[in-house]
Amino acid sequence: MRATEDTAGRFGIVKPATDVIRTEGARYCLAGVAAALLLWGPGGGHASSVYDTFDDDSLSKTRWAVQVSPATGLDETGGRLEVSIAPWASEGAFAATAISYCWLEGDFDVETDYQLLSWPAFNGTRLGLTLTNGHETVVAGRASTSAYDQLGAREIYFMDSSPSAPVGIINTEDSAGALRIRRTGTEITGYRYDRNLAGWVVIATYPATNVGADNVRFRPNVWSHGQVFDPQGKEIRAAFDNVIINQGQLVCPVKEVQLDVKPGSEPNSINLGSAGVVPVAILSSPSFDAFTVVPESISLAGARVKMVGKSGKSLCHTEDANEDGLEDLVCQVLTAQFMIEEGESVAILEAETLDGTLLRGEDEVRIVP
Repeated sequence: MRATEDTAGRFGIVKPATDVIRTEGARYCLAGVAAALLLWGPGGGHASSVYDTFDDDSLSKTRWAVQVSPATGLDETGGRLEVSIAPWASEGAFAATAISYCWLEGDFDVETDYQLLSWPAFNGTRLGLTLTNGHETVVAGRASTSAYDQLGAREIYFMDSSPSAPVGIINTEDSAGALRIRRTGTEITGYRYDRNLAGWVVIATYPATNVGADNVRFRPNVWSHGQVFDPQGKEIRAAFDNVIINQGQLVCPVKEVQLDVKPGSEPNSINLGSAGVVPVAILSSPSFDAFTVVPESISLAGARVKMVGKSGKSLCHTEDANEDGLEDLVCQVLTAQFMIEEGESVAILEAETLDGTLLRGEDEVRIVP
């Protein structure tokens, strides 16, 4: 749920539309295995791109890679991305991170909402919107520093460009808000959203950072270290929502694949009232082996593959669905999970291969009552 257009967001944040960067238009460009979402701005109509609203109760494996340390957790649930650190975490550094598969090029503006769910004062945990070029990071964050931290026991907003010390320290009592990072050239500015002022407030600006003008991925994450972690016996829990690209060029490596919903059927009619399954065939080609698709990553218009048995085996098999001499992957997706309107429409498939390649395909369907 987007917290703009003068409406209260899921975390109670009100961000008026006039506060959003304006852009002239947006389009997808597909070329080979590369897909780019291009946003031009400022000026013209509102065309911010929502990267993820976390409303599916299953983290998209075509948008995010997950990194979790022992004693940490990360899960999309209840319309948000929840992150956690167990109270017994103690050894070295530990973090829960979702890393975008897509990257930002050139100048950009990215933001996310956050909420603190279980957050004892001065617990030694940092939460942030982080940019990384694969080696170095820049963070706009919200932290609860403990008595063991070099900053002392404080609740703060901060900016950090590793390996330097945090800058732009702002004391706060916020338990929910929004974080934003904007890059122009090599200059990077971090913001926090101030509900009292109904606008963005600068945390700090770096004229140049260690990521420079490099392409960067973005990651909502939470982290701490055994030397400063002080959870006071409680699990640390926080949540993110609405990762939004206000301006910039977002490049997502995606391979286009052919698929056939309900092989052998024409039209491809789907009754959303059915409690059954719908077969979908991902077709192999001379340059693509459908057997490399990870069944658990498949999403067809929001519908996931049915899992069966005590071990949760995916209901998939191989067959030559289009009789071209190549084995295809046929999976049964749950009808009740389709997020698509009645009538003629296009069902979009998203999936991932064993080597992490992102896949996209589509087929026409007819949704019937």
